[in-house]
Amino acid sequence: MPLDKPWEYTERSLLRLCSPLIFPDRISSNLKPKTETSHGISAPLSLSLGHLRLSVTDLPGAIAFFEALGARQDVDRDNFAVMEFSDKTRLQLTGGASNIATDAPLQFDFRVKDIDSAWQECADNGLKPAPIARQTPGHDSFIVNGPDGCEIKINSGYKRA
Repeated sequence: MPLDKPWEYTERSLLRLCSPLIFPDRISSNLKPKTETSHGISAPLSLSLGHLRLSVTDLPGAIAFFEALGARQDVDRDNFAVMEFSDKTRLQLTGGASNIATDAPLQFDFRVKDIDSAWQECADNGLKPAPIARQTPGHDSFIVNGPDGCEIKINSGYKRA
């Protein structure tokens, strides 16, 4: 299923690609990654997200945008930067892309502890956040337009009924 252009992956193909991670019970037990514990018992690997990647046409503008959201720039190379967020999630920005779909939602979103404060901070930083959509049960959320017009969703924690 690999494509020459990774942005051409569809939601369905990404789900098929990632379904073993999302639905580990669908994997044959002999294919599940195992590690040995100190007691000699096999256990699933403990995984966490390492990097997210986003191609942009205006790298300096994208860096400024994510700094306004609270990230700090950690790596700066030719047409490449890494932004680090407060939870240590790292976003790799690759500049020089010329074929980016505008007004497309990202395949990831951000979570904040206080949605109202986050909305106000985005407004104060000139990011023009959309009104907060309140949802119970669910996440309160709002959208800001990011680099190259992509929609970036900011979520609260999940609220139960």
